[in-house]
Amino acid sequence: MEVYYASEMDSDAMMVMRHCHGNSVIHVGDVCQLTVDKLKTMVPVDLLIGGSLCNDFSIANPVRQRLKGASGQLFYEFYQVLVQLQKLNPTDRHLYWLFENVASMQPCVRQTISTFFECEATLWDAKQLQPLTDGESKIISSAYKK
Repeated sequence: MEVYYASEMDSDAMMVMRHCHGNSVIHVGDVCQLTVDKLKTMVPVDLLIGGSLCNDFSIANPVRQRLKGASGQLFYEFYQVLVQLQKLNPTDRHLYWLFENVASMQPCVRQTISTFFECEATLWDAKQLQPLTDGESKIISSAYKK
């Protein structure tokens, strides 16, 4: 990995990134504030990974607002970054991407996300991907476009 761009707002997560990846992490600020001009300075990008807070998607939250809530709307921010990077990346370069969230989202939310990404989300057992204390499975959408 040459460069690791991060749009993380959680200070603990940022500390872990810096510990694991040192000075190769470049923090680009709030994803809601990313501009096309900023993205132009970052290409080519090989891998885009993201996920919004699950507060508005999880059935454990009785007042969830799904894609209309503040955390739910972060999905749209990820999608916009993905679309822009696909346009900006050189045509001979694949852009791989992954978007993750909680498995307990309502089917209508999952379907909307799948429609935007033009692919079905799949359920992965996150215990196989990362150490989790709650053993929770995750919904993963991923693909690449030439």
